[in-house]
Amino acid sequence: MAFKRTINGKEYLYESARVDGKVKSIYLGPAKKDKKKILRPFIVSFLILSLLILSGPAQAVTVTSSADKSTYKALDPVNFTVGVDIDAGERIPVKNLTLTISSGQVNKTCVFTPGGTAVSGCGNLTIYPIYTVGYASSTNLYGYGYGYDISSTSYGNNNESFANGYGYGYVSGYSDSGLYAGGELRYNITWNLTAETLATTGNYTAFLSAHAQDGTGDFIYSNINNKTSFSIDSVAPTVSLTYPLNLTYNTTLVNVTFTAVDDISTSSTCLYTLDGANTTIGSATNNTATSVNTSDLANGQHAINVTCSDAAGNYGTSSTQYFSLSYAVGAGVTITVSTSTPATNKTKNTPAQVNVVKVNKTLPIVPPGLAKKLEFENASSTNIKSLSITTKNTQTNVTISVQTLAEEPTETSGFAIAGLSEIYRYLEFTSSVSNDDIEEAVVEFQLPKAWLEENGYKTNQIRLTRFHNGAWSTLPTTLVSSDGENYYFEAKTPGFSYFAIFAKLETTISTLRDLFDLIDSYFSGSSALTLRELFDSIETYFGG
Repeated sequence: MAFKRTINGKEYLYESARVDGKVKSIYLGPAKKDKKKILRPFIVSFLILSLLILSGPAQAVTVTSSADKSTYKALDPVNFTVGVDIDAGERIPVKNLTLTISSGQVNKTCVFTPGGTAVSGCGNLTIYPIYTVGYASSTNLYGYGYGYDISSTSYGNNNESFANGYGYGYVSGYSDSGLYAGGELRYNITWNLTAETLATTGNYTAFLSAHAQDGTGDFIYSNINNKTSFSIDSVAPTVSLTYPLNLTYNTTLVNVTFTAVDDISTSSTCLYTLDGANTTIGSATNNTATSVNTSDLANGQHAINVTCSDAAGNYGTSSTQYFSLSYAVGAGVTITVSTSTPATNKTKNTPAQVNVVKVNKTLPIVPPGLAKKLEFENASSTNIKSLSITTKNTQTNVTISVQTLAEEPTETSGFAIAGLSEIYRYLEFTSSVSNDDIEEAVVEFQLPKAWLEENGYKTNQIRLTRFHNGAWSTLPTTLVSSDGENYYFEAKTPGFSYFAIFAKLETTISTLRDLFDLIDSYFSGSSALTLRELFDSIETYFGG
């Protein structure tokens, strides 16, 4: 046993021992203070204090979640990638992580450990750790203290630091890059919708939160303000084919009108199957009528349906409609060129040389009292730019045809057009709506400026006339606009039949007798003047 002796004010160290059966003191040397015993407690205390200061919640922690798709079928697996990114030099004492999946009717909360082990609420969820704190290369470094892993040449030197109860998120030398560079917590999580009875059609959100815990309290890190949104869609679109109907049509082009309704998707991708052949339509807005035209079809019976798929890949098909076409051969959009020779001089009742053209248009529905307008794309072929129709009763599947005529119709032969100077073109309008059901139709037509200039006509001489009940009736016609090549006129008609675009004689009044004759011809119906023009003529004669 060591003991001290003081000699002349100095301390000497001795140790007692038995020598030859007697207790003797063995001199060990001057006594010295043990500096190590003094410094060691101080260093330990300092390190503990430093660790406490550094062990607060991480200030640079990013919690993320994402899904591999935005819409899933009912039997598809939903794949999430979630992670906790910790900046270099930061540390977070993660106790567990929580993935929350919710919709209006479903609230699923899965709690799992940093190692990927389910704790609670993770039914039908499979968690695959991509890499976690404590794992570098193939060697498990999880533990306490400070360790080095140089066993893997592919990753280089990997340093993992741990204090009691704390996992450090940064791994120096790890080869990964991007958001998760440094080897923090990262997982693939698969949700099995086939086994999940809670999963119903609807819109969902998912977010990850990390629960950290140390001696000062609990800390929650989450991406609740940046949730992952996705949809589960188990219902196929409902497709309704409203046109054509199971009828016979006198046309070569058939309008296909349908509506696709889906409970999740805002649009569907559609195609129609006509006589067994598929034709892509493209995108159709949800719950909105969509119309397309088929290509030229042959006479006979045809079968058609429409199929649409939503964003999840659910397919819905309409019922099949059977319809027939029966038209005269050559009654397509462009038929044959007339062989008649036009007059070289300006003569009455002789139309300009034209190609015989027939254009068909359709309207799925025309409500009563509401004008429905049809635009004619190639107006130069028929001179008709547009046609608006207002019906007295609801009309469905309305067809309207406009055909140019190479010569005067046989039915109108011998019936004079009052005030005629020259015919520009004869036309025939037909419709599936009877004239008795038409409240009003407005025809917008065009004439080349060159024709008026070459023949010396003014725009106020142009008229549209309709043949009805054995007589030609000139319609109120007004100039509405013009461009570099054409004048555009508008005329109102109470129904359809044969029509003629013509230039009327220019009215000249030099005597009072001429004026009376003009007034008499207007009220007898033999004049092409409108009431407005009659008033203008009277005003002009009296010097107004």
